Amino acid sequence: MVGIAKRMRKLQSLLTIRMGLGAATLAPEVKRIHLAFAPKLSDGHLGARQFWRKILPRLKFRNPTIPMTVDQTLPQTDASTLTLHYSSIPTNLASSPPAFTTTTSIPVSRMPKSPSSQISAQPSEAQEEEFTHTIPLKHRTIEDIYDEFAAVSGAKEVEPTEEDLTLSRMLKETALRSERDRRKVAEVVATRKAEEARLKAARGSIA
Repeated sequence: MVGIAKRMRKLQSLLTIRMGLGAATLAPEVKRIHLAFAPKLSDGHLGARQFWRKILPRLKFRNPTIPMTVDQTLPQTDASTLTLHYSSIPTNLASSPPAFTTTTSIPVSRMPKSPSSQISAQPSEAQEEEFTHTIPLKHRTIEDIYDEFAAVSGAKEVEPTEEDLTLSRMLKETALRSERDRRKVAEVVATRKAEEARLKAARGSIA
């Protein structure tokens, strides 16, 4: 029984990542995601922490090549944020893009290996353009945060497979049976204790 219970927990953990809010593929233009919030839940950081615990694992599972970093050391009074980095403006946002910040940087492959090294490429060739968009998270619910994130990331929900749905139903049925069994055991134990108490009381009255 212990082995079965352990296997069920593993299956439930897998389904939690494969299904639900955040089980989506992102636009190919998304290069990186960075989440920043304070260590405590007060001052409006609850939604950001929930996004980290529930949404980010599903996004990473569906988009394993996209770096996703988290900073949990912000001052408590600072605003929690979710920043998306793009190689270019996603095609689905080209007609009505949100507020982007544009920066240029030297690609790692072109960086000098030592202070005395020189970059052989021309400046226009050595620099690459990057777009960023920051979503404010403070005092927002996880659903509200994800709605905006999905809109600016080109997120496409991944429908659960028939196998996932079947496994989900099986786990729910197993959980219900386990709960019924626990209640029956609790009733048996309570009945036994009540009988023992009555026997003890009867023996005491005879003595």
